[in-house]
Amino acid sequence: RCLRPTAPGRARHATPRASSVEVADTVALRRQHVVCIAFDALVNATDEMALVGFEAARRFWPGKIPGDAEDYADVFAMLAPCLDESSSFEAALMVRVMAEENLAARTRFRLELRARKQARLRMEREENAKLERATTAKQRERLEALAAERAEALARRRNEYAEETERLRAGRRTRPLNLREIVAGWDEIKLHASMKFGVELETNVGWEGRTVAPAGLQATVDDVREAFAAGTMRLSADDARCPTDEDDDDDDVSRFKRAAAYRAGVLLLRAEKPAAAALLVLAGGAAAGAPETFVRLAECACGHAARGGEADDDERKAAAAFVAASDGVPLSFSGAQTYLDSALAELCRDDDDEARSRKRLRKPRLRAHAHAQRAYVCLALGKRLDALSSANEVLAIVDAAEINAKRRASGLGDAGKTREEDGFESDELEAYATLAKAYAAKALTSLGRHEEAATFSTG
Repeated sequence: RCLRPTAPGRARHATPRASSVEVADTVALRRQHVVCIAFDALVNATDEMALVGFEAARRFWPGKIPGDAEDYADVFAMLAPCLDESSSFEAALMVRVMAEENLAARTRFRLELRARKQARLRMEREENAKLERATTAKQRERLEALAAERAEALARRRNEYAEETERLRAGRRTRPLNLREIVAGWDEIKLHASMKFGVELETNVGWEGRTVAPAGLQATVDDVREAFAAGTMRLSADDARCPTDEDDDDDDVSRFKRAAAYRAGVLLLRAEKPAAAALLVLAGGAAAGAPETFVRLAECACGHAARGGEADDDERKAAAAFVAASDGVPLSFSGAQTYLDSALAELCRDDDDEARSRKRLRKPRLRAHAHAQRAYVCLALGKRLDALSSANEVLAIVDAAEINAKRRASGLGDAGKTREEDGFESDELEAYATLAKAYAAKALTSLGRHEEAATFSTG
């Protein structure tokens, strides 16, 4: 009969026919290992697609894409699986949809809320387990008081979450799309988005079927991709922010005036004129940066709130003028907490952006100062758990700075790098530690946890 020829490379590995099992077992088959490497493991195609799509969208829709490319990259990576090709116009159209729906900020906020909820549920399970194991009435009373405190704090945070959600919706009456809805319905959304955002439409028929896109968008994406491949792409400036009087006067003279106003406000704060100081700090805050400005405004608010009804007429007028200039934030303890929370959020945001943090030397010290002041404010407002949390943050920052100081003294690591990481003076570490322990002891005492408060008092 006719035999089928065997490939030369496979003939010597074939098992011959044998009349007995022993003969067949003497022939060993050689194994060949194959290594499969994904393209995204070598080249981060998602980041490239996000960068190209962002720049193409900004060029195609001037004034409609606010922010930087980094503001879109993390959420764009979650949306990338629903895009067909990395070279398609869909990446730019996706960025346009994200900007229209403010999807990046809302998605990060939802993920943060989810993480907070998981942490809260985990803590509640632990506290419930402690409540079940409690053997004395005193222990149960203390745990029930902590549960009531958590419930009150949760109710306050829910109101804050609702306000933040309304702010992120930017006054829209209709509910914006979320990430899951865009991923699930992208085929339909991109068609409606093309008709909504495109002045003219163009239709192409390819292997994927008929596609409808804004006329000229694919050509813009191709130009940006070629510039990216050649290394000549330059990101456009943010043109979505409306110009203001301060932007028009942003020259050397105006910067000098703002710096002088900020320094004058600090001097007035030391002279126990917190309301007048707040007006000057607010006017010159651009010279010092957002975190330091928020901390100074919180100091002004605390100073004015601590004086109560003892403020003179000039201070009352300055406080009323500040409320009008600061969009309704009062010079009170609640206003101080608002500014401190904003300062801490700005400091956390600047951690990942070295170019934006011009004063990295003072960042840990400024964070410790903000948390210490926040502990004082929360104690004044009766938020004892928040005060305890901020006091513990101060102690953690001080411990890290002490470790850095020991490394610097022993010669380990880069001395300059260690100096950048802490920024404390020689006697400030002990002062911040003492202040944090005092606030923690007050918070624990008001919570009824006298044994733990004693450890902070004696420590």
